[in-house]
Amino acid sequence: MKLRPHARRRWTARALVIAALAVAAGAATSAPAFAATSTQILDNQTFPRGGVVLTGADGQQHLWTPDHLNGVCRVDQNADGTFTLDKSSCLLAFGGSPAIKPGQLAYDGHYLYMPDLSAKSIGVGKVGYDPTANGGRGGLSVLDRQVLAPNCGLAGNLPWGAVIGPDHNLYLSFKKNGNITRVKNPAAFSGNCGDVQNIGLSGDGRKSFALAFAGTNLWETNNNGVGVIPNATAIVSGQVQSNNVFPMAGANGITSDSNGTVYVGTTNSVLAFDGINGSTPATLATGFSFVGGLTVDPASVTPGQPAGRLFVGDDPSNGLTPLVGRIWLVTP
Repeated sequence: MKLRPHARRRWTARALVIAALAVAAGAATSAPAFAATSTQILDNQTFPRGGVVLTGADGQQHLWTPDHLNGVCRVDQNADGTFTLDKSSCLLAFGGSPAIKPGQLAYDGHYLYMPDLSAKSIGVGKVGYDPTANGGRGGLSVLDRQVLAPNCGLAGNLPWGAVIGPDHNLYLSFKKNGNITRVKNPAAFSGNCGDVQNIGLSGDGRKSFALAFAGTNLWETNNNGVGVIPNATAIVSGQVQSNNVFPMAGANGITSDSNGTVYVGTTNSVLAFDGINGSTPATLATGFSFVGGLTVDPASVTPGQPAGRLFVGDDPSNGLTPLVGRIWLVTP
């Protein structure tokens, strides 16, 4: 039987959901095994929703984290193992806005993409990363920056989830609706709003908090749990609703590593599961307040093994109170 493209998508989605339910019932597929420790490395943060780890010319890994008071800032690890947020690195004013409020960050190898949650949102900021700046620790370009697709309706819906797919396109989710949107070729965006495509809908139909790819499967968190759009990169047009494979309360932050392990933050814990082949979520770490942001250090990921260095942003107020958020380092 030869399936049409839309029928194949429905079949793939159904098969993945059935497989996940079979796992939950005790099928052979098992969850990744974890044993991790958590160390708080920063406090006085405001809504740290998920950053990126970039290599500087100094050869070190540096965390770039979003913050609703300071913008996007670099965090450096000191020789004694402690961490410091360098406020001189922070990018706050952008695209005519005096103070963006960045959501989940995404990086494509040259550009950093910053969804803006401020009341007068610019939509998505795009800025070049220079690894040689700031003594080799890395910095954000003063000249190579612009608002992405400024006339294509992104700002009005308040983007806050962002991820670069394996197809090198940018995928976004929003605070004001359940759309999951693809921006084709964002590094060289043509200005054609036809390249801004609504390809999916969150699992609850209302909003998706954050996004992560495992292979071509696009995972997202929403009010009803953790959902997936299988083979999302193959969707040409129309909106495929995410299947809430893992119903749970408080799912918010989400990210993945190069092995396809997906990490999900809840009200007080971080869970992990195989986002390509399917497995039940296993607890990686607990003791948090409200996990809204997760970031994998790509240099720490061992091929075939889950759980490298994971940065966890939690905020007990969920962004309502300044300076109560924290960043943790979770290590295997």
